[in-house]
Amino acid sequence: APPLPAAPSCASLSESECRGQGRGAQATHDACEWDRGAQVCMSWLDIFQHAAALYPPWPPTAVYPAASPPPPSSPPPPPPPPFWSLSPRQALEELYASAGGADGKWRYATNWTTGGDVCRWWGVTCSKEVAAGGGGEVIGLNLQGNRLEGTLPRSLASLSRLIAIDADGNEGLSGTLPPELRRLSASFASLSLDETAVSGTLPALLTSSLTLLQKIELEKTRISGTVPHHFKLPRLRQLDLRRTSISGTFPATAAASLFSLEFLDLDRSALSGTLPPELGEAARVGSQFKKKMSSFADVGLRRLEVEDTAISGTIPPSFKHLTQLVQLDLEQSSVSGTLPAAVFEGTAQLERLQLDQSRVSGTLPPSLFETASSSFRKLEADATLLSGSLPPSLCAPPTLERIRSSRTSISGTLPPCLGNSSRLEELSVHSASLSGSLPASLSLLARLETCELTRYYTDAAGGKIRAKYDAPVSAAGLAGPSTKRVSLDSRFNRFSCPLPPLPAACTTGPAGGRAVLGAPYCEGMPPPPQTPPPTPPTPPPGRPSPPPSPLPPSPPPPSPLP
Repeated sequence: APPLPAAPSCASLSESECRGQGRGAQATHDACEWDRGAQVCMSWLDIFQHAAALYPPWPPTAVYPAASPPPPSSPPPPPPPPFWSLSPRQALEELYASAGGADGKWRYATNWTTGGDVCRWWGVTCSKEVAAGGGGEVIGLNLQGNRLEGTLPRSLASLSRLIAIDADGNEGLSGTLPPELRRLSASFASLSLDETAVSGTLPALLTSSLTLLQKIELEKTRISGTVPHHFKLPRLRQLDLRRTSISGTFPATAAASLFSLEFLDLDRSALSGTLPPELGEAARVGSQFKKKMSSFADVGLRRLEVEDTAISGTIPPSFKHLTQLVQLDLEQSSVSGTLPAAVFEGTAQLERLQLDQSRVSGTLPPSLFETASSSFRKLEADATLLSGSLPPSLCAPPTLERIRSSRTSISGTLPPCLGNSSRLEELSVHSASLSGSLPASLSLLARLETCELTRYYTDAAGGKIRAKYDAPVSAAGLAGPSTKRVSLDSRFNRFSCPLPPLPAACTTGPAGGRAVLGAPYCEGMPPPPQTPPPTPPTPPPGRPSPPPSPLPPSPPPPSPLP
């Protein structure tokens, strides 16, 4: 290659001068270097430029062509607005889309997604003072039984004045509750999701600052988990966890904070443990507060239901403070012990006591019926460990409608005053140890529809009356109904003859070969008459009659009854 023109500062130097200047000045681009090939003094900058001209870039562009530039991309879509900044219309439109409304599955969808005011959409309630001028604030959603399918969107949390959500009876509503619902305003008061497929654990909103929450209904949902220990809702009035998979115990700290509770339903849940005594203490505190605040005149637990649960233990003495109690349901639970007389001395409004197939023992306290003499309606105590006699105070409530104490060890006689219970519709005392004469006043029970004084059946072959015996209940465990046929000397009610005139419901006659419920038995009652055999049909004319079949031997005459 031809030599490059040398820079004026180095080209004029001889070889000796070029080499001499190069020493000690190699740190700058102006340093000179003698090029042996070109036999010329060159600066370092000239040497680099000369090398670049001799050696082109590698690899050659002909072998590896440069990649074509990417096509210009469209700008990304703007991010959606945060859910808490949505307008009420946008929030409801998201609900309509995520819960099946856009697919036409809703039963009622009048005015939804139209251009009108959202306050006119079906199921939407707005505050009156704002809705009058249009564009009101949404305070309630009532979509009960509206065939919702899908999930509840988190955009509901943007409805800043929402008070109630009612989506009961929508079996297609599934998924978990959005955790963003904890952002609802402190005025949120009611959540109803009964009979839906909503799953997950107890929603986080239960442990948030929603101090005005008054109603939680989660019956027959897929909610699971446990009741949080920091569950404190002092204004909660209704808690329905029936038929859920919620397990564990009901925390004492949670029960102690329920000062306003009126309805607690834990039926058929997976809860265990004992009845929390703190429920009684919370009712006492609520009662004291009620005396100071007339607006809380109805404060007090009215319904407590733990049917078919693993809840055990005894009835706490603190339940004497449940003075507003209307219904106590311990049916098929493991609650044991006696019925404390002190507890029922203050339950003046009690209407229904359900003890069927529980482990409750002891006697029926007279105070149970004396205190609630103007309200008590139903006693249900089948298959329990109760003993003693039926107290005469049982007749005190004129509102009495039902007495069930079969399969118990209750003995003695039926109180003669039962005839004064003009509203009595059911009297079931079979398979107990009652005796004596039946009260003649029973004939006055005009409304009686079910009357089971004994259970027995007749043996069509031998003509003997025998008892249909229900296995006795023991402390070791509850025994279910038995179909074992035993003789008359087995345990069952033995009333004295003659029997007085009884209502039709109590005098159903025995029928051969099948069980009879209700027909009373008394000592010395003769066996029922034999049912004559059916007459064979007459053969049609022109056909010979078939030969008679050999008759079975006649049964022996019936033995006298004891």
